[in-house]
Amino acid sequence: MKRYFLAVFVYTAIFSGCTPEQNEKITLPEVPEASFSITPGKDANHVLLKNTTPGAFMSQWELGNGTKSTAANLEAYYPLKGTFEVTLYAFNKGGYSTTRKTVTIAQDDANACSGNIALLSDCSQKVWKLKPSAGSLTVGTPGLTTVYWANSDADVSARSCAFNDEFKFTSKGVFEYDNKGDFWADTDGSGSVIPAGSGISQGCNPSSAWKAPFDVWGSGKHTFSVNGDKLTLNGEGAWMGLYKVGTNAEVGSPQKSVEFKIIELSKTKLVIAAVYSSLEWRFTYESK
Repeated sequence: MKRYFLAVFVYTAIFSGCTPEQNEKITLPEVPEASFSITPGKDANHVLLKNTTPGAFMSQWELGNGTKSTAANLEAYYPLKGTFEVTLYAFNKGGYSTTRKTVTIAQDDANACSGNIALLSDCSQKVWKLKPSAGSLTVGTPGLTTVYWANSDADVSARSCAFNDEFKFTSKGVFEYDNKGDFWADTDGSGSVIPAGSGISQGCNPSSAWKAPFDVWGSGKHTFSVNGDKLTLNGEGAWMGLYKVGTNAEVGSPQKSVEFKIIELSKTKLVIAAVYSSLEWRFTYESK
C-alpha cells in the first residue's frame, strides 16, 4: 500500500523593518489507509466492491480488465474467466493511498455479448438459415476426409421445408426455432424414417404431423450457451441441422440438450459439426 502526503508551509514576512516570522507548519489530516471489500454479486460473473477506507470522500477503481470507475461502491462485471487485479485509489483531505486485491472468475458468462455470442446474436438477435447451396448438409468420416453424402443444389428445392427453417439466437441466451409450418422427416442409414413408429413419411411434412413425444422437435423456444468453440442448445427437442443429430450419436427421440463444435463463425456464416468416433455431421448456415 502506498500513501501520499500533502505538506503546506506558509511563509509571512513583515516588511516594516522587522525580521520575517519563523516558518509556520500547518498540520493536515492523516492520509487514509485504503481498504475495500469484495463480496459475491448477482451471479458468478459479478462481484460487489465496497470502499471501506475511513473518511474517504473520493474513489478511483481500476478493475484489471480495462474498466475504471469513480463510484464509492459498485458491482463489477467480468464476462470472461480469469484472475484480475483490482486497484483502489482512496482520497481524503490528507491525500490518498492505494491498495490492491485479486478477483478470480471461474467461468465465462454464457450470455456475455462478446466473441461468439456477439457474432451469433449481433448483441440483440439474429436469424440463421441453412445456406441454400450444395454441401450445407454433409456427413462423412471425422474431419470429412471421406464424404458419404452431401446435399446437392437440387436438394435445396426438394428439401425446401428444411431450407426455410429459421434459427434465432439472442444476446440473452434464448434460442428459438421456427419451422415455418413444415419440416423435413429424415431417415437412418438403412432408409427407415426417424423416429420409428411416428407415422410420418420421409420428406416434407406439415408441423401438425409431429405427435407427442416427438412434437418438441417442432417450433419452440429454448436456451443456448457458448464455451470456446462449443455451442450447446438446451431444452428438450432443441436441435440444428437435422433433428436426429445428437451430441454423441444419431438419435430416435428428443434429447434434453445437444452440443456442436463451431468450425467457423463470422457475421454472416456459421458452420457447426457433431463429431462422433467414426462419423461427422457438418452444417452450414448463413445470416443476412
